[in-house]
Amino acid sequence: FWQQDYNDERTHESLGNMPPTAYRKQLENSNDLLS
Repeated sequence: FWQQDYNDERTHESLGNMPPTAYRKQLENSNDLLS
């Protein structure tokens, strides 16, 4: 399943060389700190 690889494992240069799911978790955590 390419979507799982694309979203969970493959890094993306535009996201700071992080997989999209890890980037999203980081954003959610930083938003929690700002609230």
